[in-house]
Amino acid sequence: NVSMKASATGHHAKSKPCIINNRRYQSPQKPTKQREQKPVHFNYTVRLAEYRALLALGWRDEGTAFQGVASGVAGAVPVYREYNPNDGNHNWTRRRSEHDALVKLGWRDEGTAWWVPKDGASGSVPVYRLYNPYSGEHVYTTNAREYAQVGVAGWHREGVAWDGYPKA
Repeated sequence: NVSMKASATGHHAKSKPCIINNRRYQSPQKPTKQREQKPVHFNYTVRLAEYRALLALGWRDEGTAFQGVASGVAGAVPVYREYNPNDGNHNWTRRRSEHDALVKLGWRDEGTAWWVPKDGASGSVPVYRLYNPYSGEHVYTTNAREYAQVGVAGWHREGVAWDGYPKA
């Protein structure tokens, strides 16, 4: 799972997203009877308690993926979080229509995950989204090279999910 570590310096401070999981990326593979595929989950959060709880459960912090803010500030827009109770995956989206469609399909609405600048805001950076068609997992990165490399490994490139704040 992937987590964002919350900043303790106030609601205007940028929070640092961190990836916590057992392995960063694995090539998508169809599960077979001969080989059991252990799912890799990612979780992004600005909730410090959630971040610490995941570490205590053995998740691995893989560093900052991008930055958002924990609460709304002038010029910021929400990123929504949904949870699929059937497979344990989370999804993050800035598009309200995608959020509402997933909730209608049975995903649990976990509300606003964090806030990001409006698309094209001065100083913002694109956050790319990739999708693993076999596990249903999404991952997010601001690194265009990583986006291209993981896409070659079989993950579907879904383009820019939202604009984020640059890493500090």
